[in-house]
Amino acid sequence: MPTDQWDRFEASAGRSLEDLGFEDNINVYEPTETSSPGDGIEITYPDNPTATITGGTEPPSADADEDRGGLTRTADLIVYVADDTGVDFTDAGESGEALTRIEVDGTPFTYEVLLVDNQFDGLLKLTCQEVDT
Repeated sequence: MPTDQWDRFEASAGRSLEDLGFEDNINVYEPTETSSPGDGIEITYPDNPTATITGGTEPPSADADEDRGGLTRTADLIVYVADDTGVDFTDAGESGEALTRIEVDGTPFTYEVLLVDNQFDGLLKLTCQEVDT
């Protein structure tokens, strides 16, 4: 099957990040929820990352507000990762869907993924907000 320009564009997304030097190790912490009658839901995060992937990080633009469905949230960090990482980033925050946390190697901060936006170019844009742990 012949490839068109869009196939070539999508295949080059990962190489473009690498060529531009946007390669950081992103440690992903997927939460676990436990429910007990009368006590509610307890969310715990593992001590060690559940996955480590590579991606590009950038501070948000001067207008750091990110919208989806009428909600406005302030972004502290934007992360771009390949859309085929195998990680299911949870960005909802409802019961059964606690927010995924990430850490970038070499930084002391922990972030929660507030919004996952498919860029349709082989990348996912993760809008993240710093949290106290």
